[in-house]
Amino acid sequence: MIYHNLDFEAYKKMQALNASKLKDFASSPKIYEYRISNPIVPSASMEFGTMVHKWILERDTFGEEYAVTPQNNKRLKAFKEEYDLWKQKNITLITEEEFGKLKTIDVEIQGENELTIKFERWGLTCKSRFDSLIDDCIWDVKTCSDVSKFERDIVTFKYYLQAGFYSYAFETEFGRKPSGFKFFVVPNKMPYNDYQIIEMDQDYIDYGRQEVESLIEVYKKSKESQKYPRRPDVIAYRPSFLI
Repeated sequence: MIYHNLDFEAYKKMQALNASKLKDFASSPKIYEYRISNPIVPSASMEFGTMVHKWILERDTFGEEYAVTPQNNKRLKAFKEEYDLWKQKNITLITEEEFGKLKTIDVEIQGENELTIKFERWGLTCKSRFDSLIDDCIWDVKTCSDVSKFERDIVTFKYYLQAGFYSYAFETEFGRKPSGFKFFVVPNKMPYNDYQIIEMDQDYIDYGRQEVESLIEVYKKSKESQKYPRRPDVIAYRPSFLI
């Protein structure tokens, strides 16, 4: 089932497996178990990513979630008081300086943005939320500290699992594979407009799909037994560069 422009809070309340939960399980079943009742508290870098996400994908409603103040010193009492007032309205306060830098990101992604798919697969209820869908290609906005090293981040943060899971979501809903998967990567330090588009090749996406299939089987067994083992013990071998 497709949901257009579904509010993110409503999406979060959907009881279904998504790529983030599966990535937690891939890291460690114990982490997945812990996250059930202990959701991640957003860090400053995560909050920046959310702001960039809103600016690139939903610029026309940016003012509904963010307000700009001429106060540029966040340590001042006046800023903190104004921040608390806006927070009561679920609006995040940012400085003119921050907003000026954000506006240097001179592009918007215009497709079917914030597209939610709820689907049944593997005997499970699942959900995915595409940042954008353009000509059957899934787009995902990411921020990172070093765009030149983002390809390493795909492995570190298991983004290939996300690509595989989203591919299955698309296929289940539309009866065909997506035409591709692209990351729109923005640095979290100036210059913000030094962004890069990174497209995963089909072999990489298919690897993600295979890993999803393997994980799902283990995940289902853990869910059925309600047993979430810790990560296994390992032996650390001397790396080849230490001669």
